[in-house]
Amino acid sequence: IRISADSGVENLMLTIPYDDSWKVWVNGEVVQPEKAADAFILIPLKATNSDNIIYMEYTVKGKTAGICISLVSVAVLIGWSLFMLFKNRKGLPTLKRHTQK
Repeated sequence: IRISADSGVENLMLTIPYDDSWKVWVNGEVVQPEKAADAFILIPLKATNSDNIIYMEYTVKGKTAGICISLVSVAVLIGWSLFMLFKNRKGLPTLKRHTQK
């Protein structure tokens, strides 16, 4: 976001819901967004003679845990599939369906 602020303007309020997962940079410097009106993001601006350049990044909470759980689940599925494949090749008893005649 590129924004020109009149003198005396110190903050920018965005109607994006506030969350701790937002990271904000103003003119290349990290700033801490604040909560405005109990719901929105308030970004402190720098007093400059030129435009303020704002960069925002959102990181989803639980993303790393979700990826780990998914990878473990896939590994268990592959392991179980390989176990069943080798079990059947060794001639071990398998579960058979009983069909009615």
